Amino acid sequence: MNVVVLLRVIDDPELAAGVTGSTLRIDDPSLVALGMALDLMRRSPGARLTAVAAGPGEWDAALREAVALGADDVARAWSDEFAPLDIPASAAALAAAIPRDTSLVIAGGPAGDHGSGVLPGAVAEALTLPLLAEVTAIETGPDGLVAQTRGDGGRRRRFALPARAVLVTARMPTPGLVPPLARRLAARKRPVAAILPGETGLLSGPSERTAILEYGPARPLTRHLLKPSASANPADRLRQLMSGGMSGRAGKTLDSGGGSGMAGQLAEILVREGYLA
Repeated sequence: MNVVVLLRVIDDPELAAGVTGSTLRIDDPSLVALGMALDLMRRSPGARLTAVAAGPGEWDAALREAVALGADDVARAWSDEFAPLDIPASAAALAAAIPRDTSLVIAGGPAGDHGSGVLPGAVAEALTLPLLAEVTAIETGPDGLVAQTRGDGGRRRRFALPARAVLVTARMPTPGLVPPLARRLAARKRPVAAILPGETGLLSGPSERTAILEYGPARPLTRHLLKPSASANPADRLRQLMSGGMSGRAGKTLDSGGGSGMAGQLAEILVREGYLA
């Protein structure tokens, strides 16, 4: 069985003070996927693991960490002519770098810098393989591989995997993967196979490329304990919002003079709102 894990490298400023002098590392979702793949390798004698990424040559040092952790090979698909690649082109580049005899492709969730989370699906489409998301574990059995997934509300489902598939890991804690020093030193000498997208005819011209123009953090959402009364006037509604929903319906704030009185008023509000019977 041949398994491929998709990796992405990010720039982590916290590594600036490190001994390597580089701030590039494999991102956390990719480490989750790598950890799941390595666990499967330990339970599958004779299996082979290849790490594949779509990125520039500056990623090579960080990608060699996958070899130090246990991957058999590492490959990178990229060309400066196509930088930056959009999702379809990146998926096509990754698909071209994935060996044809691959049984399982494991990818992490959205990247930590500006990931959209749709790249694994695009890779599955390029490879014409089924996709299974929110995977939390891969089990081995006499009848083949079984994937456990996380559904809405924490529901767990188990799926019998086909002969070939693309899996996307669920959001989980980053595993503490630390390679032995000897393997890390040996990995520094391993070449990273470079696959040029231009040689595979992925894109016919600049008009087929897209680029990210802007990326920003999510807008904060205001949350309130209680909704203001719809029958209150604007001033009372604002007063209720400013007090975090802890004001009376007549616009009177809770009396903080005595603990028992305040508790009684709070209980009255909770009963009125339907939170207490």
